[in-house]
This record gives sequence, structure tokens and C-alpha cells, in this order.
Amino acid sequence: MSKLKPKQLGLLLQIMHYRGRGSSFIFDKKDNTIQQSVRQISRVLDITRDRIVTLFMNLRSKDLMRRVVDIKGIARDMIAPHLLWYRPNIERRFHDAMFNLGSHEKAIQHREDCFKLGMYFDPETGEVNEKVFLSDLIRYQHKLNNKGQNKIK
Repeated sequence: MSKLKPKQLGLLLQIMHYRGRGSSFIFDKKDNTIQQSVRQISRVLDITRDRIVTLFMNLRSKDLMRRVVDIKGIARDMIAPHLLWYRPNIERRFHDAMFNLGSHEKAIQHREDCFKLGMYFDPETGEVNEKVFLSDLIRYQHKLNNKGQNKIK
């Protein structure tokens, strides 16, 4: 988190923690994505559009925000999971892959490939790490299977 100035980090946290009426939230903590446009964020939080644009440009220039395609096929801005993460750590490797590969679908394919190979390879560096990944993968897959989602074939 030291890559951001305190005011920028505060603004990012304000965006991430805002919860409006109904489903009008700005940030989805499940997949670390911004759900609203800059104009809508500015209007809802009563913050100048320039401050938000500057924050997003700074995040992109430091590779802390990327455009990814979410589970619904919508391109959204995703905050790097290594910067801020609110979900259980068991899900972090999947979302790291989503951030690095650029889509939810590619992250699912990466998870399936790792499972078939019996080892984890980092999608950004190509580094292989068998021990750390397999226990997380098995627990995460068990969790998804219990929900009836994304079963590995």
C-alpha cells in the first residue's frame, strides 16, 4: 500500500467502502472491481471528477488497476488483489490470475489447467509452486462444488 499517497489511499478506501441504497454500490468486494463510472462515483460521493480520474490514472500507471472482463462478460476496472483484498485468502490466487490474465473466464481456465497438471504456475511470472497451491486449490474447488459452481471437468 505504500505505492499510494495517503490522500489517494483514503479516496480509494472511501470508494471501496461506500454502500448506497439497494444495489447502487460502487465497489464489488467479491471480485475487487469498480462497478460504477467515474461520473457516477463523483456524483454519489460528492467528489470532483478530476480527483477520481487522477486516482485511477495513478493506479493504472503503477499497475494497481487493470481492465478485466468479469463473470458477466462486462469489462470493469479491477484493483490489484495484492494492494487491497477483503475476501478469504483461499480465493486470492484465483483473483490474482483474473487480474493478470484479464478475464474471469481465463482465470477459470488457468485454475483448471493447474488442477490437471497438479501444480500451480503463476500466470504473470510462470513460476511453479506445487506445495502452496494444491491445498488452496483443493479447498477452493471443494467450496465451489458445494455451491454448484465452476466444477472442474
